[in-house]
Amino acid sequence: MPVSASTRTAIVADTTSYLPRELLERHDVHPISLYVGLEGVQEREEEITDLSAFYERLRTSGESVTTSQPSVGDFLAVYEPLLAEGREIVSIHLAAGISGTYESAVQACERLTADGKGGERIHVCDSRTGAGGMGLMILGAARAAERGASGAETKAAADEVRANLKIWFAVDTLEYLRRGGRIGAARAWIGSTLAIKPILTGLQIMPSVAWVPAAIIWFGLSDATYYAVVLLGAVPSIAIGLISGVDQIPPLFHRVGRVLGRAKPS
Repeated sequence: MPVSASTRTAIVADTTSYLPRELLERHDVHPISLYVGLEGVQEREEEITDLSAFYERLRTSGESVTTSQPSVGDFLAVYEPLLAEGREIVSIHLAAGISGTYESAVQACERLTADGKGGERIHVCDSRTGAGGMGLMILGAARAAERGASGAETKAAADEVRANLKIWFAVDTLEYLRRGGRIGAARAWIGSTLAIKPILTGLQIMPSVAWVPAAIIWFGLSDATYYAVVLLGAVPSIAIGLISGVDQIPPLFHRVGRVLGRAKPS
């Protein structure tokens, strides 16, 4: 339903939820755009309207996409008018472990508090996820705000969605994980050669950039592919599972699983 401009709590969110613009407008969600760069051209993510053309550029360019967080000034431009209306704000953002967006929001909040402009009425939320997961948190918060919830209550609604959130997704190619530095060239080559289609989940985003063992999803692997688990099994902040139609897991793979600290589920 349309949201009244007098709604007590306003929702602010960055563009990495990828919710349709009309849905954001319907729920009075105020977007803050990240920036995307490709082939020396940087643009606001929200201004990329032809995604098919963008993905085609990415496929043919051979270069990596670069991203950058919104500036503190970007946040101030959104926060200040809402605070001037006397509203509270719940600001929901991409996982702090993989982006500086959350930190920019915190800095903007601190500046507004120091300047006496109501920064204490801003509740900044680290989604610890992104894309669809973050979108669900935004919608949960928006519905609470529409019911007249306070800022604290609205943030609690978003946190409740996050507590019950489990997202798994698959990628068709390891090429963009390689380009982005999530896996090395050797791992990407082996995975592509074996036609491995990983299932990924954010699990818990780590604040460190150190390489950590990935959790393995136990679908069962053939002799031809289980060696790739050893090579692909240390991906920062990502869990990888390798799909196979084989029911029996080779004994060596059980030992690999124990080394990685995961037991086969019953």
